Amino acid sequence: AALVQSMAFATLIAGFCFALPATARPASVGAEAAAGQPEPESCDKVLVGGILKAKLGIDFGGGELNDGRGDVIELACKAHPARPGLTIVAMFYWLKDARGEIEANKSGFALAIIDPQRQILHSLHRSIFKEDATMRSSGRLSIDTARYQLKPGVRAFGVRMNIGYGPRCADGGEDNFLTLFVEEGTQLTPVLEMLPMNTW
Repeated sequence: AALVQSMAFATLIAGFCFALPATARPASVGAEAAAGQPEPESCDKVLVGGILKAKLGIDFGGGELNDGRGDVIELACKAHPARPGLTIVAMFYWLKDARGEIEANKSGFALAIIDPQRQILHSLHRSIFKEDATMRSSGRLSIDTARYQLKPGVRAFGVRMNIGYGPRCADGGEDNFLTLFVEEGTQLTPVLEMLPMNTW
């Protein structure tokens, strides 16, 4: 009976661990940075789609797919902190196979700097994000424009991904991953990748 009670308690605790929201989890190693992070700005999906649709080859919505969002899972925008008139755009989108079916446990990630007024794409980064059984993803993105001054004349900006990672409750876990990018011509290069801002 004691063994059954212990197993039931362990199962309850494991379920509670993954149910906790990020703000309720202890030992936040990046609490100060997260607290000072500005709220994301709204995106004009039609405008962004007009600039990126041809380059990414995805559906930016308007139909019935994904509640009218097309292939777009999450979209975040923020004014460029050092280049007036330009906008930083980050997005997750569905990847599809040769038959047009959505690929399981996999999504595309794109980061771009655009000129909304002139309808110009200045720079772009693309990658593929894969989930496994130990990850819990809300798909939420935000753009971090804090002063990441790497050296004179080189300022990075960040993208935060609200992706939880926890193999087992007893092992703890991580989430709110930060990646920093710098601009190199038409490329956006990551200089720090997937640093967890929260750990427990």
